Amino acid sequence: MKKKLFGYIMASGLTLGVMAAANSTAFAASKNETSSSTVVERTNGSTTNMDDATQQKVDDIMKKAQEKLQKLGVNLPEHKDGPFNNLDADTKKKAKAIMDQLRDGTLTKEQAEAKLKELGVNLPEHKGGPFNNLDADTKKKAKAIMDQLRDGTLTKEQAEAK
Repeated sequence: MKKKLFGYIMASGLTLGVMAAANSTAFAASKNETSSSTVVERTNGSTTNMDDATQQKVDDIMKKAQEKLQKLGVNLPEHKDGPFNNLDADTKKKAKAIMDQLRDGTLTKEQAEAKLKELGVNLPEHKGGPFNNLDADTKKKAKAIMDQLRDGTLTKEQAEAK
């Protein structure tokens, strides 16, 4: 039992460390070919357009890191296929541009879905939350109870009783 608990704790710690590293600011140093000065570029977890050689280096490093982690007994989860994974590069750029317009507010959700369907992208349907199957009045009361629970005016037991 203790070994299993220790394994869970170690896996959680490793996961949190990886997530923190992925979301933190990184500095990349590169040498300018015409001079010996070093240029430091700041990235904030965003991917940039890399040439094929750089992308190949990144892929090799990631593969080696995954092999080392597997030797240590750590299995990383596989990436799920997203709605844009089966698209070619040009269509993927168009789809991402549509999603950016949706985030900016220049397109409505319906307009964006229509444009994405033209590109052949089918977004997954969201089933809604725990209050999805309630009528409007009951849903309003349940949300009020949840707000009171978040504020701390109700305990979890009181909220469940209501």
